[in-house]
Amino acid sequence: RLRVGGRDLAAAAYLGERATFGDGGPPLLEVHALDFEGDLYGRAVEVAFLRRIRGDRRFATETALQKRIARDVEACRRIAGRGRR
Repeated sequence: RLRVGGRDLAAAAYLGERATFGDGGPPLLEVHALDFEGDLYGRAVEVAFLRRIRGDRRFATETALQKRIARDVEACRRIAGRGRR
């Protein structure tokens, strides 16, 4: 979940070293607010991890990564109780 301005949003997060496109840099936290339109850059947010979907892994292609992210996002929607209608 992502909390911003007193509002809770369903979210999907990635915490890792960018296994597929990694540059050897430090771990990165990316959080995507689901079904949200707006700009959160520069805003203070709080992130709460509800469940781990899967471990980090390298994908052979960008397309394979995109397909897996789509599956992961749907899992996050189910966990948050906000499945597609």
